[in-house]
Amino acid sequence: VLMPNPFQASGSWLRGNLHTHTTNSDGPLGPQETVDTYAALGYDFLALTDHDRFTVPDDLHQHDLTLLPAVELARAGDGPSVHVHVVALGIEEVPQTDAEATWEAAIADYAAQAEVCFIAHPFWSLLEGSRLLSLEGVAGLEVYNRTCEGQSGRGTSESQWDELLRQDRPCWGFAVDDCHQLLDHGYGWISVRSEERSVEA
Repeated sequence: VLMPNPFQASGSWLRGNLHTHTTNSDGPLGPQETVDTYAALGYDFLALTDHDRFTVPDDLHQHDLTLLPAVELARAGDGPSVHVHVVALGIEEVPQTDAEATWEAAIADYAAQAEVCFIAHPFWSLLEGSRLLSLEGVAGLEVYNRTCEGQSGRGTSESQWDELLRQDRPCWGFAVDDCHQLLDHGYGWISVRSEERSVEA
């Protein structure tokens, strides 16, 4: 399956982080301080992804950042995968799912309610790429996570990404900070080609 080539798209390259935390969950800085920090680092967009809680970006001074509505959601896994986490972009509330559903069904439900949904830190979660093949609506996975790399040495997930791509499963790779301490800001980011600076674009 061919994925769109961003180098053939029109617009400008924008740099952003799609996974970080504030003191609304377990981050080191308050929401405004977090936005201030990424603005000072020269980022163009940012998602505040507190755990199972929506941090309202409209209440913050955004500088020149585009703030994307987002939440990080967790489900109990099975086997060695104790917790499976996803980042859901484009939602403004914590979605409700069947408490008895499998984690695969719950994540498919989350993805259906989000604009973009991706798997957080699969190596840290001990998720094998084969377990991700059948997930519906998931755009990709984190191939670099600063917090997981710094705290446990399990922040890179190239093997899971490679396994999905070898099976012709379209899958974007994301690099993020996932800030849980002050030293985590500014290490992981993605670049997006966009014609304008807006949440929709």
